[in-house]
Amino acid sequence: MTELIPMTKTEYSRFLQLANQAYMADQIKAGNWSTDEAEQKMQQTIEKYLPNGFETPGHHFYNILVPDIPSPIGALWYWVREENDQPQIFIMEISIEAEYRRKGYGTQVFDILEQHAKDRDIHQIGLSVFPHNTPARNLYLKLGFSFLDSDHYMVKQLVTNTTNLQN
Repeated sequence: MTELIPMTKTEYSRFLQLANQAYMADQIKAGNWSTDEAEQKMQQTIEKYLPNGFETPGHHFYNILVPDIPSPIGALWYWVREENDQPQIFIMEISIEAEYRRKGYGTQVFDILEQHAKDRDIHQIGLSVFPHNTPARNLYLKLGFSFLDSDHYMVKQLVTNTTNLQN
């Protein structure tokens, strides 16, 4: 079974470096940033969302582990934030190594994350996905996410366990 294991500070540093490189490349590919400005904009983004780095309140960093594979196959970074006066888990980054994609691990991570949210009385998960990332967009749609007010912001309302009042 897939597990989410909290990152250490050292793992976080390596993860952030790789995530930043991928994010800059995606921003450039999407036409949002030029190559010349990408590093500066990336630094501004990190300062905005992670002013205290690994210790920034509300931010959670996990390695994705699966049985019989000794090292992590991916990583998850999410932020518990307020959205419309309600707590929301916002996925800042989810990545699965290329050789492990399309094997169900991403779906398993989302199942774990949904349970994690429900356990904390959080009823929504949000994320942003680049328009050119068709495989991820298709996965998120399959998992029940829908676009909200843009072509890149997606949310999923979580069904909660409520008492059935009908007899």
